[in-house]
Amino acid sequence: TLAEIEASVNSILNEQVNVCLEINSIINNWRENIRIGVLSTKENKKYLKSAVKKPLLDLTAYLYLELDGASTVVRTEMLKSFDADRKTVFEQAMSNMLRVYRWFSILDIMQKIDEARACGLPDVGMSVLTNDTRIFGAGCIANNDILASIADKLNSDLILLPSSVHEVIVLKANEDSSYSELSDMIKAMTPY
Repeated sequence: TLAEIEASVNSILNEQVNVCLEINSIINNWRENIRIGVLSTKENKKYLKSAVKKPLLDLTAYLYLELDGASTVVRTEMLKSFDADRKTVFEQAMSNMLRVYRWFSILDIMQKIDEARACGLPDVGMSVLTNDTRIFGAGCIANNDILASIADKLNSDLILLPSSVHEVIVLKANEDSSYSELSDMIKAMTPY
């Protein structure tokens, strides 16, 4: 009937309005939701083309908005909606990374997986760096304050092994560190 069609259309329109309001709220609150991710520059040129980004060694640090378990890349044209320039948005993202980063030892992870099996295992000096959601947490390496804090706590220079876009393995650098062996280990762990 016509009344059923009208009710269905109104329901769809209300859902669309709610989605628009939610997106508007996220954009208006970009300062709380802006984060930094990292991707391989070479493999992601097309994806990162219009992203707000900056180079980070052979990676690209890019901005994204955290959306309650989902995310969206910040595109250059979105800066107008933020009423902010690129520098301001990156500074805010760096500040947010200080608030949301997480750093813990591999041993802690193993103990959480299987308390009984992990008891008594020696600390192998590996740790993991990510963020509070463990989504795109490798972006923490773009913040020098985070890296300096970890280096101070370890009383060592760092070796960073980006294991995925979500986390980075952190090792203490020492004279015995074999960069060749670490490179071989990464190649063996990475299928491509």
